[in-house]
Amino acid sequence: MTEDGCLAGTTLTLEKGWHHLMTYSQLGISDAAACFSLNPARNLNLFDRGELKPKRRADIVFFDVETNRVQMTVVNGRIVYKSDQLNI
Repeated sequence: MTEDGCLAGTTLTLEKGWHHLMTYSQLGISDAAACFSLNPARNLNLFDRGELKPKRRADIVFFDVETNRVQMTVVNGRIVYKSDQLNI
């Protein structure tokens, strides 16, 4: 936060952040996924999300494995975004 109370941040999107992490780190896909799911959820004390298990919220983002582009987003078990390129 800046001195005048404005939030300071970035224009980096989740999609670009995932792409950078997978491109430039040596992390396996499971460890990388935890950086975007389980770790932030635990940091915010949101113990009902962050991993796919029974009695957890069904929030998940699906990425294309070749391009690392978002293909679909599911929130609380409902599709809220689907790429025009996704055929389901």
